Amino acid sequence: MCNKLGYEVSVYDDGTQFLERLLFFKKHRSNKGRFHFRIRQRLIHLIKDIRLVRKLKQADLVILSECIPNAYWRGLFGIEELRKVVRKPICLYEVYYLGNSDTHTNLLKFNRHHDVNRYDWNFSVSAVTEKKGVPSLTLKWSVIGLDLHDTGLQPCKKEFIALLDFAQPGFEDERKMQLDALEELNIKTILLEGEYSMAEIREQYKAAAVLFIQFPEAFGMPIAECLSTGTNILLPDINWAMSWRKENESGEHYLPSCFTKYDSAVDLKEKLTRMRETFDSHQTPLQTNAVFMDHYGSFFNGDPASLETAVQHMLTAKDTSKKVHY
Repeated sequence: MCNKLGYEVSVYDDGTQFLERLLFFKKHRSNKGRFHFRIRQRLIHLIKDIRLVRKLKQADLVILSECIPNAYWRGLFGIEELRKVVRKPICLYEVYYLGNSDTHTNLLKFNRHHDVNRYDWNFSVSAVTEKKGVPSLTLKWSVIGLDLHDTGLQPCKKEFIALLDFAQPGFEDERKMQLDALEELNIKTILLEGEYSMAEIREQYKAAAVLFIQFPEAFGMPIAECLSTGTNILLPDINWAMSWRKENESGEHYLPSCFTKYDSAVDLKEKLTRMRETFDSHQTPLQTNAVFMDHYGSFFNGDPASLETAVQHMLTAKDTSKKVHY
């Protein structure tokens, strides 16, 4: 999205490790918090870190992409230390906005961690998590979606295959019900387990006609990537896809037809049977993807205009360069 806006962008894949090293005099949350270990890491990467700081000082703003609540923990990332050095806005880009999650907001407050005001700006993919919020300049929050064009994910299927996302502790009974139904109906099934490269796991997404998610997702990148390939999403509760919920005129939550909710084992088997019978390897993924794009276009195309509004709000009138460090 930054490139589309004409910004000069630099990406640092080891940026989070750099932010951890900024706190080498402070107690670290991880097992790597021992003082001598932190000193050694700082010395090993000292020249590299000095060069990175010089580059960051040339930026107009810095964007951290990190999950919540990690991005707000005290003693993990040296956000405040970096801000003092670079004297530029430091933003967070996550799939959701902390202010929309009372669970994490209260947990962070209880443990005396940072709150939503830690960053100079908050970028999120969706406006919905546990609750729906309204982004604004006052909140320093913008919804900018996702740009998935470079993933190569397009509607394509060869046969009716079910894909089960990685197993999650505490949801074993739901997974067993899914597996029992698939076995009884003799539906070819792929179970995600172990480790995959990005390219490998996306091949699994392309192969699957349906994806079973395994627990309530704050957003669910696999959902976006699977829908991009025309994979229908099955789930027992629409709140499992909380950031994808829509509201009708009565304020009731619902999910569009690219999702399939089932209420019981019997209902699941009936819906799987119907989906398999009506499955067309060409038309079905196109139809699913079309619903995805119609309801969630910014989850594939992004929203550069929203990003531009926020960036211009942060930049001063004297800053004519367009450099973003990410």
